[in-house]
Order: sequence, then C-alpha cells, then structure tokens
Amino acid sequence: MSSSNTDMLSLRSNDGVLIQMSRPAARLSEVLFEMMNDLDGQETTEVPISEVNAQTLSIIVEWCEATAVKKAQEEAKNEQERIAKENRRQARKEAREARESARLEREAQGEEVGPPEPANDDSDSDHEPITSTIYERPADVIPEWDRAFIGRLNKEQLFELITAVNFFDIDELFDYCAKTIAIIIQDMSTEQMREYFGVENDFTPEEEAQLRKDHGWADPDPSYF
Repeated sequence: MSSSNTDMLSLRSNDGVLIQMSRPAARLSEVLFEMMNDLDGQETTEVPISEVNAQTLSIIVEWCEATAVKKAQEEAKNEQERIAKENRRQARKEAREARESARLEREAQGEEVGPPEPANDDSDSDHEPITSTIYERPADVIPEWDRAFIGRLNKEQLFELITAVNFFDIDELFDYCAKTIAIIIQDMSTEQMREYFGVENDFTPEEEAQLRKDHGWADPDPSYF
C-alpha cells in the first residue's frame, strides 16, 4: 500500500484490520522504531503485525498516542524550565560582573572596598531535588492515568496486552502491566493464583502436602501453617 502521508504508519493486524499510528507514538516501541528506519526512503508505510490482533493493537496505539503527547508536553515544559534557569544564571552573572566593575572603579578612585564576590554565586535554588529512596508499592509507582487506562481491561485483555507489549518492546507499558498483575495477585492464595493464571496443579496430594510442610513459610495462604 502506498501513502503520501509519511507521518503515519498503517499497522495491519493479524486479523486483517488496518490501524493508523503516528510516528511519534510508534517511536515508543523499539520494534516499530527499527521498522521506521527500514521504511525511510520507501513509498510504503504499511507494516504487517502478524503477532497481534486488532483489539490489542488498538489498545497499544491508543496508549502510545496519548503517551507521546504527554512526553512532548513534558519535554516542552522541561525546555522552558531549562531556558528560565539559564536566564536566571545569566542575570546573576551580569549583575555580579556589574557590581565587580563598580567595585574596581571605586577602588581605582582610592576608595576602600571589600574583596571581590565569589565567582560562582548559585544561590537561586537551581539545584536538582533529592530523589526519594523510600520503597514504593507497585500501586504507587503507576501514574494515575496509566493505572486507569489498564484498569479498564479485563483479565484476557490484560494478558494479551502484556504479551503484545513484550513483542513491541515498549518497556514502560510492559512495566505498568506487570505491576498491575502483581497488585491483583498479591493477596491471592496458591489455588487462586492457579485459577487466575490457568495453571493446572500437577502435584499429587502427597507431593503437595510435602511441599507445604517444607516450604509453607513461603506461601501466603494461612491454611498452610
């Protein structure tokens, strides 16, 4: 498929649906980023995604588009703050140089003046804030918007999403999905976890009893004690 709009990619899901994605959003995926490099200079902007269905691909595209906008806004804000900080430092430097020039002039006229000011007066609180080293629970390190975005998905959608995100190599979204699952299962018993993940218990009653006896301290189910 040919397209004159090189700012967009056309992603073809494994069930044949064509989904549009902007290049800034696609750059959040290492896989798509490499694909874009391969597509540069070519007329086609269609990319076959044989590993992901349309529903999951749409969820990924939605997250990437929103996140790309947020990151662009954050970068613009950071650039404005950088420029403002540099302007403050330059203003302090010019003021310091003006005071030093006036001091030298008075000194040349025979006045008694004090010593020159320190060459680097960085007193405008431009230092970076100290990063907290306090442990944070998984629920606390998922931003509110991302927590709500993932929270609307059912279990099947979440499992398909984390598998697809792993394929696309989108580290940030993978991390949020993994932490979401960790939050869901943190208070589950072994049986509940098996049911949640669809894992069959292949231990005999005797083997399971021995495991509970040997490793019961590691199991969250109080009935094991």
